[in-house]
Amino acid sequence: MASTVQFPIYRHYTTTRQHANNAMVSFLAGSALASHTLQLTAGSNRLLPEIFPAVPHIARFNLRPDAAADVLGAAGPHLATVAIPYALAIHEDFVTQCIEWILEMSGFRLPKEMNSIGDIRTSNMHEALLSMTGHALDQRASLDLELFHLYRLMRNCHIHNGGIVTKALQDRARSLSTGAQDRWRKLTRRQVDEFARGSRAKYSLLDVFSVFAVTKGLGRGVNVLLQAGLTQSHWAEACVDDYRQASSRTRNSEAWGRGLVGHARDRYGAVGLSKPQLFLAAFNKGAWLDAAKYP
Repeated sequence: MASTVQFPIYRHYTTTRQHANNAMVSFLAGSALASHTLQLTAGSNRLLPEIFPAVPHIARFNLRPDAAADVLGAAGPHLATVAIPYALAIHEDFVTQCIEWILEMSGFRLPKEMNSIGDIRTSNMHEALLSMTGHALDQRASLDLELFHLYRLMRNCHIHNGGIVTKALQDRARSLSTGAQDRWRKLTRRQVDEFARGSRAKYSLLDVFSVFAVTKGLGRGVNVLLQAGLTQSHWAEACVDDYRQASSRTRNSEAWGRGLVGHARDRYGAVGLSKPQLFLAAFNKGAWLDAAKYP
């Protein structure tokens, strides 16, 4: 897999996604630890607030240990109901910001069927980005895009249809490629055709891990897509803008110039920017006095 360019929007996306993923995993681990701890009080007729009075908010979980352990043991699907919209929202924000970002550059326009950024939806944002850049996602990211749309429609079933499977979800499940079905089975350990047979869009514990894996892979795919879709000049200007925000060194100094080169190597190495490209961009942006002279 190609290495990624660490431009600001992508750095923010990966950090936010990692924090969300860690939070969801901590909830799962916490519920398992709590359930394990409650084994020490199995059979007690006392309520949890009596047994653990120092635990914050324990009064809201006013159950006997055995009943509380049952609730904690069944928490996975409920957590997935929360985690899936959360993961999709983080990814949607990332892709939308990427579209807004490249619209500020020369040579990029929204697809002709879209009048403004307000026409961008979760259902069409990736396709809009593909149209704008004129490039396709790599094979792995294409599979993740198929599963992204599957999770999007699962989310819609729970938010708008009481968890009942919609025809849109059934049609999407039936249209998945063989590769996407294989990836789904590996991630979730179940068959995708259950949506065509069942009446409810059921979540499992593994969906918590799966949705973050899908959006992580798709985010990397978008990064690689932008590497191909933006010119070296675009990336050089992006690197200069990024470095100007981060550096406190005196502009036009050799130290500033060396820092720019290091910044390009560390965060934009995947696109292989040359010194002439970097310092021409810095010159054009008023951050360097002579594009032909650099450290």
